[in-house]
Amino acid sequence: MADSDFAKPAIPKFDGFYEHWAMLMENLLRSKEYWSLIETGVVTAPANATFEQQASANASKLLDLKVKNYLFQSIDRSILETILERDTAKEIWDAMRTKYQGSTRVKRAQLQALRREFEVLAMGEGETIDEYFARTMSIANKVTSFGERMTQVTIVEKILRSLPAKFNFVVCSIEQSNDVTTLSIDELQSSLIVQEQRMKSQQRGIEEQALKAVNGGRGSGSGRGRGRSFSRARGRGRVSKENVECFKCHKLAHYKNECPDWEENANYAEFFEEEETLLMARTNTEELRNETWFLDSGCSNHMVGNKDWLYEFDGSYRDSVKLGDDSKMNVMGKGNIKFSIAGKIHVITNVFYIPGLKSNLLSIGQIQQKHVTIVFKNDLCKIYHDDKGLLFTTHMSPNRMYVVNATVIVPNCLQVTKKDWSQLWHQRYGHLSIKGLNTLAKKDMVNGLPVLDDLDKHCGDCLTGKQHMDAMPKRAVWRAKLKLELVHSDLCGPLNPTSNGGNRYFITFTDDFSRKTWTYILKEKSSALDTFKMFKLVVEKESGCAIQTLRTDRGGEFLSTDFHEFCSNQGIKRQLTAAYTPQQNGVSERKNRTILNMVRKLTEDIYVEQPLGYQNGNKNMVYKLRKALYGLKQAPRAWYSKIESYFATEKFKKCSHEPTLFVKYGFNNKILIVSLYVDDLICTGNNLDMILDFKESMKKNFAMTDLGKMKYFLGVEVIQSDVGIFIHQHKYAIEILKRFGMENCNNVCSPIVPGCKLDKDENGKATDATTFKQMVGCLMYLLATRPDLAYSICLVARFMDRPTDIHVAAVKRIMRYLKGTLTDGIMYKHTSNKNIELVGWSDSDYAGDVNDRKSTSGYVFMLGTGAIAWSSKKQPIVTLSTTEAEYVAAAVCACQSIWLKAVLSHMKRPQNQAIVIHCDNSSSIKLSKNPVMHGRCKHIDVRFHFLRNLTKDGMVEMKHCKSQDQLVDIMTKPLKLESFLKLKEGLGMRSAQGHDVCVKQSCALHCIPDLSS
Repeated sequence: MADSDFAKPAIPKFDGFYEHWAMLMENLLRSKEYWSLIETGVVTAPANATFEQQASANASKLLDLKVKNYLFQSIDRSILETILERDTAKEIWDAMRTKYQGSTRVKRAQLQALRREFEVLAMGEGETIDEYFARTMSIANKVTSFGERMTQVTIVEKILRSLPAKFNFVVCSIEQSNDVTTLSIDELQSSLIVQEQRMKSQQRGIEEQALKAVNGGRGSGSGRGRGRSFSRARGRGRVSKENVECFKCHKLAHYKNECPDWEENANYAEFFEEEETLLMARTNTEELRNETWFLDSGCSNHMVGNKDWLYEFDGSYRDSVKLGDDSKMNVMGKGNIKFSIAGKIHVITNVFYIPGLKSNLLSIGQIQQKHVTIVFKNDLCKIYHDDKGLLFTTHMSPNRMYVVNATVIVPNCLQVTKKDWSQLWHQRYGHLSIKGLNTLAKKDMVNGLPVLDDLDKHCGDCLTGKQHMDAMPKRAVWRAKLKLELVHSDLCGPLNPTSNGGNRYFITFTDDFSRKTWTYILKEKSSALDTFKMFKLVVEKESGCAIQTLRTDRGGEFLSTDFHEFCSNQGIKRQLTAAYTPQQNGVSERKNRTILNMVRKLTEDIYVEQPLGYQNGNKNMVYKLRKALYGLKQAPRAWYSKIESYFATEKFKKCSHEPTLFVKYGFNNKILIVSLYVDDLICTGNNLDMILDFKESMKKNFAMTDLGKMKYFLGVEVIQSDVGIFIHQHKYAIEILKRFGMENCNNVCSPIVPGCKLDKDENGKATDATTFKQMVGCLMYLLATRPDLAYSICLVARFMDRPTDIHVAAVKRIMRYLKGTLTDGIMYKHTSNKNIELVGWSDSDYAGDVNDRKSTSGYVFMLGTGAIAWSSKKQPIVTLSTTEAEYVAAAVCACQSIWLKAVLSHMKRPQNQAIVIHCDNSSSIKLSKNPVMHGRCKHIDVRFHFLRNLTKDGMVEMKHCKSQDQLVDIMTKPLKLESFLKLKEGLGMRSAQGHDVCVKQSCALHCIPDLSS
């Protein structure tokens, strides 16, 4: 039992915090030796209880009543009413625990909430160390009461990292001088309390000093004349001034520095620029208020911390101010302030705006620059104006400061409009002018509309609607002084059309210092960050400097989280433009326009030095290039536009299927045909006068060279004889053989070994791919007059990515065949038949390519006795049968026939009948006419069924031919020599030997275009 000598402890009252109450209550019950009743409950006697058992049960009930008495006294009545049904103290205790501590799940939720509260815990700005520690320990104790142990190290580390910035140096000092793992909470609290008290004492000292002006010892001040004030004191006690003579006025009872004549003869200077005067405001107490101004001799300029007070504000002005503790504050602009004192307005100009400045300062030095005299005497500060005399006087405050109290006037722009009839009708008719309203009234166009007077005042809405944005500054306020100190960037697009690589955007990066620009093309805007990373690596390694600031607009590609995190991690500052103000990123915007204008109009003034031997006049002068066909990227288009407009003026008709073919029609079926290839022209026709007139017209409009009748055109040699026209490339073939050292090789009779099947030869030795490509490329140009080489060149061209020795051997065999057929070409014989029919031949091998099992298509078109169009090309798909392969080849041939038919029709050689295409596969012919064999052709692509539609419309007619008569076999298979020579002759190929030259009505022109007009 409790000792009666002890003072009775107070019973703890339940205040809603269960853990705290339970701890105090448990301690009380344990001291009374009653806690066992809470743990085990009341002891009950059995049915046949002995006397001792019954006595023990009675004693237990008595003790339970005492415990219930304690609980009833500690629990509020409103709570007690909810648990009166509990019979024992244990039941009451359990009910309180369940009600306010909760079940295991509730405890877990409460513990989670406490953890979150502990994580976000931070010391408030006005909170003391004691208050913050109490709040922290309260949360920590609650966490501990829920069964989770929180160590002192965790609490100490949390407190250190959640202190305000003003404790940073204290935290650093503690972390460096102490082991945080062994530092106790009490030691940390005591250290922080000491530092807090020290900072408070320093703050009080700062508030008391307003950068005071001191007047002691000897001092001097100057205006436009001279003036001095002195004060001396020695010894102790009072000095009688009855016999003291003033050295200035020679009167008694005062010293020279106390002479009132100083005030009369003081030197004055102008204080304020405006006409208003600054009147006196009496000195207030040392309490700092927003509209309290301190006279400061150590302050270089007037300063305020409230931007709203300033008018005529210049936000672009930047400077910095150094304080007494060597810290700096940034000046973010300057302006003027108006004071209202005793009902009058007074102006202070050139006031700095410093965000965060707590006190408003008037600079004594800046006041003196306005030619105002300031006199400090007997704890008074007096300021004099040359014309107005004494402006104001202020007393020294108890903390030795000179304070001026004034009311700041914030200028407001007010507008008052008077509503009258003119204004009412003006608004009713959508702000129509009074002149317009009177016109409606005078012409009786509106019933009830009176004749109106002019508006008394300008309409505010009209003025608002006519307002426009002020012009942006033409020059930047600040320019970078180092490379990559500031980088401008912007993304432009999407652009139309899309580039060949699928790019629709471009992004630019411009260095502000050097104005060098880097441009990257993008497929998507989301690639901006990756491009910036690449740009950063390149320029920083090239220049040795780091990007410091990036200026962009507020495009989504620059505001992404990833972009912001990357710049933050790399230490790159971000400058974002204001909304709807692209002018702030003017460097990038102008660069975008420059790039787009360069692309749209690639024109530039070019100056050329005079060539040696052709100097004309002064040798130091240069030629200015007016227009050039070659060299400018837009020159071909400009030339074509000009020559096209000329042909249109001369009544030529441009072929819609071939834009370089122009035809002029005359009377009596006269015709003039002109074919254009850049600046080379071929003209022919059936009337010599039309040809001669065309030449004369060309000479007048262009600088043209007449080459006479055509003998040589773009590497093709032309022989015109009585028999017909023969074209070949003898000279070019010799050049090829000489270039690759094959001019002395042995001849062969065919370009490819009969039955040859070339493959990739992956195990073969790779050779020089560049030389191989050059050989194949040169041979390809021979195909303009040599259809007999089409298949062989098509075959070797498939292996240009990795040629081996067998591929080079195949190319050299073609050149050996070329050596023996240098003069071979195509002969177009004269015929008296004016209705020459266009006839086509189509064929295909089956799975001829041993690597991908694709087939080779071929076609040839004959007009008269010679071939005019031919092709040998590997098919884009793998076919399942010879029928399908032949069908695909015939579809390609039919497309070419439509184009040729349109070109011939434009030259007055229409093909009135269906164009015949010969094919040696009956199944493909049937398939082109009817959808037979559906099971074998249902998988064929729709585009190849175009042939069936042409056959149905009567534009193309498929005819069967024998395999031995199929001309296109020469373009799809490596044939035997006998078949090869037969089909070669069937194509109209002959040798040039024995053909004589005669004059015909065809000629070649070379035109040097002049684009200046």
